Amino acid sequence: ALLLTKALSECLFFFDVTFTTVPRMESPNSGIVVPLRFVCTTFHLIAVICGLYLIPEVAPGSLALQYTPEDYAWVCSSLVAALLLTMACILLCGVGFLIGLSMFNEPCSVVQSACHFLGGLGLCVSTYHAGHHVRVWQLLALGVLPLLAEVGNGLYVVRSPIIRFCSPP
Repeated sequence: ALLLTKALSECLFFFDVTFTTVPRMESPNSGIVVPLRFVCTTFHLIAVICGLYLIPEVAPGSLALQYTPEDYAWVCSSLVAALLLTMACILLCGVGFLIGLSMFNEPCSVVQSACHFLGGLGLCVSTYHAGHHVRVWQLLALGVLPLLAEVGNGLYVVRSPIIRFCSPP
């Protein structure tokens, strides 16, 4: 291994290749951010699945005392649409997390953990109290915000090597 390291360093010196590393600041809580993000994302996903399961009990909370079957169907379809969009955002964030796109980006993970926790908690409270279906659409923002952070981080990760490759020496 020592011989291989020496040969590699001489080869890199011959081709004038230098690697610069940016010193990474380790925060005292960096070891807990990744598991916390996974748990909060899973919690939000479970809350969405429970919300989908409980739509028949939640939908009458958005309606007047005397409602028609058309009103009930409209509220149910609105709840299904909001919850499925939230689930799609969570799953896309989960894919980006699991492929390592933003797994170790600590600020991104903290923002996503907070949004997923608050979104899951809001869905649980809204489902438990049979809240209005508009509240579920408002809570969709807590599913979209982490997705925007994930996409922004992904664009930065993909764009960085292109900029380094195309920039003049």
